[in-house]
Amino acid sequence: MLVEDLMVHECDLEFLSPDMTLREAAKKMLETKRPHGASVKGMLVKEYEKVAGILSIKDILDALSTDYGDEQLSDFAWDGMLIDAAKSEKIRNKKVSECMTKDVKSVTPKTPLKKCSDIMRKEGLQRMPVMENGNLEGMIYIRDIAEIALLNLAN
Repeated sequence: MLVEDLMVHECDLEFLSPDMTLREAAKKMLETKRPHGASVKGMLVKEYEKVAGILSIKDILDALSTDYGDEQLSDFAWDGMLIDAAKSEKIRNKKVSECMTKDVKSVTPKTPLKKCSDIMRKEGLQRMPVMENGNLEGMIYIRDIAEIALLNLAN
């Protein structure tokens, strides 16, 4: 099986722009649904029709946590500060370009699914763009790969 057999095609994806605020990006991520109904937890960032980066929940949590550094905090204290940070206009108005991951790993449509899975697991990725000759073709999700693996195990 190849990546092209499982990927979500570009025409079915939504994108963020680097000049959006985190608040705008969060709203768009909550409004954008995957076929199984859940909100997306990461979106590609496009600038001038090219992939400029990817913004994930991890990037957003990193942005919320930066003011607290490596302090040892109780769960209760961290939860309260996370809520405060999320309501902070400074954080809400940060640009996507300041928080996104810029070094984006990708695969091609002809990449074998096992190789793609190996890369995603090794790199800790939940999603990865599918590129061909520098052009975006779609996105592959670890959740979809896992579902295929589970179906094959169950049958």
